Amino acid sequence: MRRAGEESWHLSVDDNLDLLHLALYVRDACRLAIPDDSSVPPLLDGDVVDHSGVLDPAVRGVAGAQWLSWWKDILSLKTAEALRTLRFSDSQLTTLDVLVVVDEHLLDWPELDVLASRPELRRAVIACHDDAVRWRGDRSRRLGARDPGTRGLAHLPVPAIAEGVIQRLGVSPGRVRAAVFVLGVEGEWSARPFPGLLLCSASLAIDTQRLTPLLEGAFASGTAAEGVVIPGRTRKTRALPPSVIHEPMVLWERDGASLTCERVIPYHDGFEIELRRNGLGSPSSSDATAPRRRPNRRFVGLRIRLSFADGREELLDDVERPDREGPITLSAFGRRESGDDTLWLWVMPLPPPGEVRMTVEWPTYGIDPVSVSFDGADIRRRRTA
Repeated sequence: MRRAGEESWHLSVDDNLDLLHLALYVRDACRLAIPDDSSVPPLLDGDVVDHSGVLDPAVRGVAGAQWLSWWKDILSLKTAEALRTLRFSDSQLTTLDVLVVVDEHLLDWPELDVLASRPELRRAVIACHDDAVRWRGDRSRRLGARDPGTRGLAHLPVPAIAEGVIQRLGVSPGRVRAAVFVLGVEGEWSARPFPGLLLCSASLAIDTQRLTPLLEGAFASGTAAEGVVIPGRTRKTRALPPSVIHEPMVLWERDGASLTCERVIPYHDGFEIELRRNGLGSPSSSDATAPRRRPNRRFVGLRIRLSFADGREELLDDVERPDREGPITLSAFGRRESGDDTLWLWVMPLPPPGEVRMTVEWPTYGIDPVSVSFDGADIRRRRTA
């Protein structure tokens, strides 16, 4: 039992794991020769583009050793992040800052300064990155299309497992913590490379009988998890790439209030759209206690439909909604430096040439459906890596 005011046990489960899957893609696509290590999973489950020609066969062993070192760095920081044992010398970092700083410490695309001491691996990452992003995006959409009840560990008696570990070890609930990383790899596989961390394949994650003792072991080992410190790190300040529209496009305007499309920024695998609200009061909504993961509560109720010239379209009717299977990925996020009155949209894949139409409506403010358009050819022509 947990006494009032006492910290509870903690479990983090993640099956998306962009950086881990990118690293595995680089390993498989470049056919790296990885030293034997129990933390290294089987091959990715799915098609991988062959990039083995980017490195001479004699160099793949060198790159493989560099990859294993990088893999362990990724696991160490991502485990600490999931277990809430990650520490920074700057205690003023926000949650978003922490996510960005960890990524910069482990990958820092496109500069890849963190891989400067691993030049062979750096070449492999550069060669594979775009294909790896596409692989991750496809997998993310497939996961998003699944019933949420089939993801995570809802099929396990997690509270009973955690309470059993607390009773058996005689420790306070707050010391019992675990992270489960579900990887899209072949076969039934698992490993516990760090205290509190359980790595497993997607097929093993649905096997209740086999997973239960593995989770119990992860909880027990998590009592020994120690803090991991990233010293002297702050978020880098990066200028955004140029927009394909030269000035803001007004979607709606009335009595000094407005909703505008400020920028459309192309990348190698998709594009971003910046929306800004001006002079609008805070929306009145029943979800005032919504979780803080919502990109921006000041955009609650906004509906966005995006359509491509080839007939593909997607509706975003909730800025909190995760990615899901569909012809277009359309998801909302925020940038702290943009302020509370800005909402960013990530769109993938790149559109075909022709009209890209964005239609918005916002009943909260009496904004009926209204559209703006830009040219898919401009986005494709000016995309940046």
